[in-house]
Amino acid sequence: MLELSEPVFRHRLAAARATMISTYEGLCQLINKTGVCWQCGGLREFTPEAHRGADLVQIEVAPGLSVTQQNLFDSRLRIVREADPAEGATRAMHDLFYSVLSAQEQNRSE
Repeated sequence: MLELSEPVFRHRLAAARATMISTYEGLCQLINKTGVCWQCGGLREFTPEAHRGADLVQIEVAPGLSVTQQNLFDSRLRIVREADPAEGATRAMHDLFYSVLSAQEQNRSE
């Protein structure tokens, strides 16, 4: 489908994962393990208290695994895959976030 050999595909996939990990380092606290992501924390503080939910906690890797950038990245991907913004517990926050963004964009264009 991609017209690549399997070794070339695996190399490019590994390179892409390494790029994502290095990009998240310093941006996402879920990856660099120094605390709660400032972006997620900022969104939570911006959200009205009735829509906030529980405090965010630092991510943990699976039991028996060492805390490495790769294992933290894999854990973050698992969280993202399991998230259900359309029907999950965070829907109210997502709806509010997008409605506020939409209102800001509309105000800019007026």
